[in-house]
Amino acid sequence: MKMKRKSVIAAAAVVVLVGGGTATALSLPSEDGPKAAPGVSADVNRAVSTAASAVPGTVTGVDLEDDGREWDVDVFGEDGKWHDVTLDPSGAKVRDDHVDAGDDDRDDHAPKGADVTVQQAVASALKTVPGHVTEADLERGHWEIEVRGKDGRHQDVTVDATTGKAVVAPKDQDDAGADAGADNAADDRAATTSDD
Repeated sequence: MKMKRKSVIAAAAVVVLVGGGTATALSLPSEDGPKAAPGVSADVNRAVSTAASAVPGTVTGVDLEDDGREWDVDVFGEDGKWHDVTLDPSGAKVRDDHVDAGDDDRDDHAPKGADVTVQQAVASALKTVPGHVTEADLERGHWEIEVRGKDGRHQDVTVDATTGKAVVAPKDQDDAGADAGADNAADDRAATTSDD
């Protein structure tokens, strides 16, 4: 298949070079598979499914990292070890899987109180705040889901890991202060401009 793809690419290059004038773009699938839009809930579910297939166990976190270039999935494996699984942006291909060295703040024991899976938590969060999920983490009996809303703003949703009930998390004081500071700065600029 790869040899055939290289032949098609080479033939397309010759046609463009010989034609000399207008070239038509030729779209071929990449080796990494189709690139889906970062953060779409289907990608979250695909990433979770792919990671769980690579490392059987309990998925406790999934995060879209590096501006949408990869998914990072935390799995507590059936082997009793924490695994960090890195996937491509579509969530379909494993790029790396390694056992965590234990240098972070996770417990060394299995996660508890997760009757609701990450996929169920994502679905519940998206019913509450429509948009695209960019992060989901299991934290002491609840899922913390970050949703990028249709307006582009990020909203945190807390989903109970036992009941699946979703609640929009209040904005952090730091976030509220930053928003207020930005509003005040805009007001100051407007006042300065009108005084001129």
